[in-house]
Amino acid sequence: MSNYHLLTFIQSQDNVGAVYENLLTTSRVDGFVLSDVQYNDSRIARLQAINAPFAAFGGMYLDNPSFAYVDVDGKYGMSLVTRHLLEQG
Repeated sequence: MSNYHLLTFIQSQDNVGAVYENLLTTSRVDGFVLSDVQYNDSRIARLQAINAPFAAFGGMYLDNPSFAYVDVDGKYGMSLVTRHLLEQG
């Protein structure tokens, strides 16, 4: 990949929708990567409402997420640890 830039910043929740729209409409960004996604995260609904491309860190706790995400499956990880320890005696 070349000619890509990743801009990282922390955005306060105050007027976050207007900030996202401004960044997109002024062509300063092509999309967003959300971190620390929470249950019923308002950022997701806002980005979907303006058809903004985005992906998120977190989301597997949702029944049917309609966005791209990556997450950690802690339950599966603990089952692997437990199985390994049991096999070790």
